[in-house]
Amino acid sequence: MRRENSQRRRPGSREPADRILIVCGGVVTEPSYFEGLRQFHRNPAIKVVIKQKGVDPANLVRHAIALRANAPGSFDDVWCVVDVDEFDLGPAVRLVAQQGISLAVSNPCFETWLVLHFTERTAPLAGFAQVERILLRYVPDYCKSKLDFARYADGVEKAAGRARRLAEHGQEHLVNPSSGVWPLVRKFERGQDSGGTSPRLIKSWRSRSASSVLRSGGNAAGRRFSLATWPTRSSSTSCRPVSARSIRTLRRSAIRGGGPVDGDDSDNEN
Repeated sequence: MRRENSQRRRPGSREPADRILIVCGGVVTEPSYFEGLRQFHRNPAIKVVIKQKGVDPANLVRHAIALRANAPGSFDDVWCVVDVDEFDLGPAVRLVAQQGISLAVSNPCFETWLVLHFTERTAPLAGFAQVERILLRYVPDYCKSKLDFARYADGVEKAAGRARRLAEHGQEHLVNPSSGVWPLVRKFERGQDSGGTSPRLIKSWRSRSASSVLRSGGNAAGRRFSLATWPTRSSSTSCRPVSARSIRTLRRSAIRGGGPVDGDDSDNEN
């Protein structure tokens, strides 16, 4: 007969994971960012499902409503990630209020949120082209058709703080520039240190990224620019080759700390 003792396994006390559905209006950039954020945190306290559909904000909200209806009880929280761009956000704002869905609006575009990882921005932005020019100073190999979250990991906390100061959450569609992505990002931190992304977590992420680089036979700076591609200003989905001299310049910039490359500084940043 087995002896009964005090070491009998006790039932687990961990709270159920929050189940979050994220539906993105962008088909590449936004899903890639949130997938990178999920891998960065590897948080067992949340379960994240990321979907995308390239439609206007109101139809994106309708799509999210349909996804939730097709999986009743599967999600505790549903978020739609949208840009202002040329859209009228009024219908989407009213719809989410009726349906209990959250809206993460970036004004004028998602790249505004990415810029906030590196710098403050308070002056109005004319649109994607201007935001992209600013972002390219900090992420010289940025291309809308592919996003490397490792380039943004260190700046998530700063981006959240800067975004909070720009607009009250829920009013981002009225304030240029602004981004309401920060409350969604906070969801990924549930049960983790609320004081910000810990150095241990960043170190772990860098270690995983470095391991990936080594497996591919390159180094960190070399891997960033080994594809020798550069975003075109006229196309949001294609990249074009750049010269070896440009690549060397970009590598030196990355090694110095990933700051902006010297160049056009005509956009007034605040």
